[in-house]
Amino acid sequence: MEMQSKPGPNGTPGTFPSPSPGFARPSLPSSADRILGIIVRGIAVVLILVATILMGAAKQSKTVVTSTDDYTNTVYTDTVTIKSTYSPAYVYFIAANALSFFFSTVSFALTIINRSSFANLPLLYIIDQVTVVLLFTSNGAAAAITMALKKGNDEFGWAKICSLAGKFCSEVTAAIVLSMFAALAYVLLLLLSIIALHKRS
Repeated sequence: MEMQSKPGPNGTPGTFPSPSPGFARPSLPSSADRILGIIVRGIAVVLILVATILMGAAKQSKTVVTSTDDYTNTVYTDTVTIKSTYSPAYVYFIAANALSFFFSTVSFALTIINRSSFANLPLLYIIDQVTVVLLFTSNGAAAAITMALKKGNDEFGWAKICSLAGKFCSEVTAAIVLSMFAALAYVLLLLLSIIALHKRS
């Protein structure tokens, strides 16, 4: 740090430190970066909310033939109901996405409040990481069960449930797709956060 001579209050020479060339204030986010972050977070919040509602409400009742009486020509039927809450993987999906929605709402609010600096960036970075983990793990678990419902498994004696409950499978698939888009949105947010941290260093 260099010292510069400047007149004192009584005209006497004074010495004041000059700004160090190695010291720089943290760069502030540009308006475009901030707007992009707000838009991506807003979209992610909506996607997660819709995905959670879709999965939680996924349900279908189907009447199936259980047996027939050839002597009396009587057909016996039964109504089978399938719900997303019957599967632990789908329950985890609902819980993880609900928690992700809470984190997303908090991070969205912090992004709007934090208008002039990246003071809250470390906290947002941690929230984004936790949200990404929750979304990808829940999507993977739900996708695996959905594939089993669609394809079945002869070795385990699993029937192709989606051939009977097509509406249910369509709803859970839509929920998984929306949640996956939200997860990709958070991957983009993490990349933006890494770039912002690099600019500050």
